[in-house]
Amino acid sequence: MQCGLSAYTPGGGLNQITSWIAAIYQISPSWYAGAMVYYQRLMDDAANSPIVTQRGTRNQVTYGVGIAYAFR
Repeated sequence: MQCGLSAYTPGGGLNQITSWIAAIYQISPSWYAGAMVYYQRLMDDAANSPIVTQRGTRNQVTYGVGIAYAFR
């Protein structure tokens, strides 16, 4: 399958910087709610990849929310 991107052979070195924050809230003795945000900034060879430069961004953000039940 052809995707239109040229082959890329990265070198070594620092390829990303990451940061994240998360919070968990206890709703009741057994129920919890949480949220998180995860940020990545691609650096150097990872940021220069054709899939990043032509179709993406060097800034990557992942986020989520959830609930959980703790069986006791």
